[in-house]
Amino acid sequence: MYRLTTKLREYQQDALAYALEHDRSVCVLPTGTGKTLVGISWAIELLGRGATDRVLVLEPSRFLVEQTARLYITHTDIPDNEVQPIYGAIHPESRRDLWKRGVVVVCTPQVALNDLFTVDKQEVLHSFRAVVIDECHRTLGRYAYVKLLERYPFQYALGLTATLPKHIRNQVEERISTNVIEWGWDELRAKYPDYDFPDWIGEIYDAELNSEEVDFLLAVEKDVSTAQAFCKRAFTRDGALALKETINNPRTKLSEDFPEHLKEQLEHLRELHKLQEVRDILIEHEFQKTIT
Repeated sequence: MYRLTTKLREYQQDALAYALEHDRSVCVLPTGTGKTLVGISWAIELLGRGATDRVLVLEPSRFLVEQTARLYITHTDIPDNEVQPIYGAIHPESRRDLWKRGVVVVCTPQVALNDLFTVDKQEVLHSFRAVVIDECHRTLGRYAYVKLLERYPFQYALGLTATLPKHIRNQVEERISTNVIEWGWDELRAKYPDYDFPDWIGEIYDAELNSEEVDFLLAVEKDVSTAQAFCKRAFTRDGALALKETINNPRTKLSEDFPEHLKEQLEHLRELHKLQEVRDILIEHEFQKTIT
């Protein structure tokens, strides 16, 4: 039916073979080794076998939703209009149509929860038997991943992550699977010496804005004329606290021109939207030392 258009590396093939041996499994590979491609290949195999008609792909942020959707289009022959990225900034009525026609739907778990009954008053996930859970180390605590997996015990599930610290491993295994294939840099270098693995690699994190913060930014675009670019930059980069300090400073022109209804709206938003993301990173990794 559909096929992969990219050749997998040997270790990716081995990881895929392990995942296909089990209905539910977890794949732990270092950042930059192509975990997403393993997930794409797994989805293609299940679609080809008729195990499922549709695959849900969960990503923790809008940035990763868009990036992963592009990878599904780039590395498979699935038609572009059958790979649907869905995230909170898309109007709910538009999301309703996207849920209907996606063979592969890539979305955040929060959007999946929010949209449960938006398609003909039926639960949108009832037609998904398979799920790829990227950044699956987040299937714990307050994350929407947890609520979603508790409500929908998908028959087929593949968790992907670059890190599975001991203190959260049990929770991930409980919610996804105890079938875990895990290779670190040293194991990959020893087992697959023909590949040139890097000595180190950096990771980029993004702090997703919630729906109220997105609404605030849209209102800024509509109602702010003075220093609009500065307002948006200060808010997204430094947080609501930094913007409040600027507009409340009587020595700035912005303090006079910033609309009162937006000042009131700003008071109800998180002061530092990146703070929780930093805390989560520290929980998800086993650090000896860190500077934040």
